Amino acid sequence: MTDDEDQEIKSLRRTVKRLRTMTWLKVAITLIIIVALVGHIAVVINAANSLEVEQVIVISVAPGTILGDFVVVFEITLSNPTGSTIEVDRITYDLFLEDEFLGEGEKTNFQVEPGTHGLKFQVIFNIYDLPAPVQELFFSTTATLVIEGEVTVPIKLFGVWNYTEVTVPYDLEEEISSGTEPPDNPPPLPVLLSPPVYKPTASATLTWSMNGDLDFARYEVHHSTTVDFTPSEATKVTDILDQATTSYTKGNLQHLTTHFFIIRVYDSVGQHADSNVASVFIP
Repeated sequence: MTDDEDQEIKSLRRTVKRLRTMTWLKVAITLIIIVALVGHIAVVINAANSLEVEQVIVISVAPGTILGDFVVVFEITLSNPTGSTIEVDRITYDLFLEDEFLGEGEKTNFQVEPGTHGLKFQVIFNIYDLPAPVQELFFSTTATLVIEGEVTVPIKLFGVWNYTEVTVPYDLEEEISSGTEPPDNPPPLPVLLSPPVYKPTASATLTWSMNGDLDFARYEVHHSTTVDFTPSEATKVTDILDQATTSYTKGNLQHLTTHFFIIRVYDSVGQHADSNVASVFIP
């Protein structure tokens, strides 16, 4: 073997040794990163799991500015036992009175400092939008109010990328009443809407029972292509001022679509009651 060949072999061995050393260094760095990442995730998840809904209380139930409106004010207290700030993605709430839906809402993107913190919310509902048995309970004795929801805490990698999330559910059941007597002028009685009759000219004829209240003001015909819609100015088709008029034909209906209708009755002081929802498919 010549000196040149010997030098070449030694150089090759040194190169292989350096490559091995670099490989182990990369492995070591990778392991360090993985351990740090796992440790960071564990700390964040532990902090998220530490967040608690300490209590939910109803502060007040009071009449609103519109006849039949009531305002429910309640407070959700969050407890952060850690020594650091916890970022909350959202807290949601749904309210039910005797299993009848009252309203919902949420608060998004806020922080909970160490300690306990109360968040106040309010939901406005109209008691006359609920069935008569619920109204009677609410006015005469007590009705069961349920508040339920969840707190969602994001798990972010190094505070940047959302990796997963932790949810903390909560619920409250409490007996409440109006604290007032029913008004002397109850809302109008709702009418019964019959199934609409399809007409070949892309129209439908509606008929309903007559409202017999002495303080009748008007009927409103409401139409939508969305099931379980809520009557509004956007869905109103027409006003009918004659109490004895109990039919209406709606034309220019979209083909291959199911159309939904509600008849809303108003009295002289602005109270209202809605009929059942009736639908027809226009081929």
